[in-house]
Amino acid sequence: MKTFLKTTAFSAMLLVLAGLVISCNQSNEDPILCVSPVIFSFKQAYLKHFDDSEVFFVKGVAQDTDRHGRKINIIEDLKGNFAGDSSIFVWGATGFLCGVGSEIERFDMRLDFITRHNDADTLIMFIRQAHRRFNNDIECSTDYTVLPNYYSIVHLSNDTIRGPITDQIWRMSWKDFQELVKE
Repeated sequence: MKTFLKTTAFSAMLLVLAGLVISCNQSNEDPILCVSPVIFSFKQAYLKHFDDSEVFFVKGVAQDTDRHGRKINIIEDLKGNFAGDSSIFVWGATGFLCGVGSEIERFDMRLDFITRHNDADTLIMFIRQAHRRFNNDIECSTDYTVLPNYYSIVHLSNDTIRGPITDQIWRMSWKDFQELVKE
């Protein structure tokens, strides 16, 4: 019984920690810890960021990977504000939540593992320009990143969208998806 209680308490603690999304201050060179207990769906990212001129809503084809990022060939600007190259590099989640300062590896608050997709997969994404070089010495300000604290990538295949579209919906037709994000 004592082992069961310890295991249950430890599991509960892990669940609480897993639910925390750690964000870093983009305006400061040294990241700071900020706790956000909520993870947001793609639809919530759309509602929050569609009018933000620094956030891009694009359709692209996945190409080569490098660590926690991948080359994306942009095939459609779904928002009409992307003026970047047709071939860009987008960084996704590293598998860590966060970290502080240059003395330790910078952990990440991004939720989307862009490298889990296959080459030639069509992705619908919210991205933004990387504003600064992070402590890992590989992400550059000319690159792009997925949005922190949101699921910002869904997969399009055979006119079907798959991914965390809403809290309850993980699959729908491309046509229904286009209607959903317009609501």
